[in-house]
Amino acid sequence: MLLVKIANTGTGISPEQQETLFQPFMHGYVSQGGMGIGLYNAHEMARLHHGNLTYARDQDTNIFTLSLPENTDVYQASDFKTTIAVNADKEDERQEQEQMDTLIREVQPEAFNHQKVIIIEDDPDMMLQLKETIGRYFTVSGYMSGDTGYEGVRKELPALVLCDVMLPDRNGYSIVRQLRQEENTRDIPVIMLTSLDDEEHQIKGYESGADDYMVKPCNYRLLIIRICQLIRWHEGRETPPQVPVRQEASPATLSEHSQPVLITSTADKRFLSRMDSFIDEHFDDPNFNVDQLATLMCIGRTTFYGKAKELLGISPRRYLINQRLNKAAQLLRDGTLSISEVSYKTGFSSPQYFNRCFKDHFGTSPSQYSKK
Repeated sequence: MLLVKIANTGTGISPEQQETLFQPFMHGYVSQGGMGIGLYNAHEMARLHHGNLTYARDQDTNIFTLSLPENTDVYQASDFKTTIAVNADKEDERQEQEQMDTLIREVQPEAFNHQKVIIIEDDPDMMLQLKETIGRYFTVSGYMSGDTGYEGVRKELPALVLCDVMLPDRNGYSIVRQLRQEENTRDIPVIMLTSLDDEEHQIKGYESGADDYMVKPCNYRLLIIRICQLIRWHEGRETPPQVPVRQEASPATLSEHSQPVLITSTADKRFLSRMDSFIDEHFDDPNFNVDQLATLMCIGRTTFYGKAKELLGISPRRYLINQRLNKAAQLLRDGTLSISEVSYKTGFSSPQYFNRCFKDHFGTSPSQYSKK
């Protein structure tokens, strides 16, 4: 056997703790902020390779010993993963994802893909997992430190925030408290993520203003459903005109709404992303219309119209107008352009037409909106 020993003179692990040292999700023995699966994974991988991982303490020294076979003679053919096994794993993963999609649709039948979720998490692996999982259902931004995350929330005004407790520059509790003190961010739902699963830290999370507190590693089904519930609850409680979202529609256009679908297809997301890019490039062109958009997408007008309406829940013409209006709202908030300049900058043929569309969409005139 090949032996690898790692030793230091740290605090040490008590005999009672050693009994569960290699069990999953064990928190708070020596290091703070861990997920509680590192030693478990290392131990299981060593056993999988016909080796072992052990811990011992010699006087004031802690010693972890990893043992692995020196050659491949100890392995059987059954130890190696076959193509069939790999394909079976992929099929299991596909079925599990389909089940999760179905469950999410039952909880939230209307599409939430346009909603922004900000993740504040300093661990790269956890950030990647969260982005991949949550990004399937929402638009995601990630920040690796507390200060950049806090500023990102203030700038982007997301529909929800996922915030780690243990961050390199500040703790998550202070971020939530600060967000709750500001008018534009105080009502944004926040879920705190942490490996600190004791009651004291949970109480501290709720006292700081968090809406929920989940222990890592997360049950992703539960996390996604909770995100859906909090966003839906928040939208039902208030929809301030100063925070326009993609799916907003005036009473005059609600009749053309169909039930949008939850977009999980990568191809469909790419379709919408390309469409948004072309719209962004032609905001100031009053002649830019759905026919030109379909041409740029290299799709026939009828096919494009049907596909866009299926994914958006509204006609592409209405969507184009809404995007222009949302861009106009952003420019008005910046306060650097006059209302007339904003109207032409976003492709409206006249300030009068812009005023009428804006009021129908947001329920307030551009002049009143710019004063908020």
